[in-house]
Amino acid sequence: MFNKKAQLMMGPRKWISLILGFLLTVLGVLPMLNQYGVISFNLPAIPGIVLWILFVAGGVWLLVDATSEGTLQGYIMWPSVVIGVIVIGLGIVPLLGASGLGIIGFSLPSIAKLISDVITVLAGFLLIGGGTFGGF
Repeated sequence: MFNKKAQLMMGPRKWISLILGFLLTVLGVLPMLNQYGVISFNLPAIPGIVLWILFVAGGVWLLVDATSEGTLQGYIMWPSVVIGVIVIGLGIVPLLGASGLGIIGFSLPSIAKLISDVITVLAGFLLIGGGTFGGF
């Protein structure tokens, strides 16, 4: 994580974690702040397929971070794995349902938007933590 001069080393895996983490955090925080009236603007409409692909990529990368980082053992590894699987599910089920291939003939139940935003923010924070500190 640090070199001999105590400088933070940032490899490509860390940058990907940071970028996906910030994207997921913004996608979760801004709608929550708008819903509670803290801010008056919201994100422009994002096409569903872009959002679903971002969820799948963020969830997969969260699993990669959770399993490959030596310092993410114990108390932070399992929440990362659980949130990663949930975020992958939030992205892959609509993707497969919209593909028209008949792979999945159902859609996710309409979960509250707030729960989806909270899960997105948690995934973003976990990715940012894995990208900056290599774990908490």
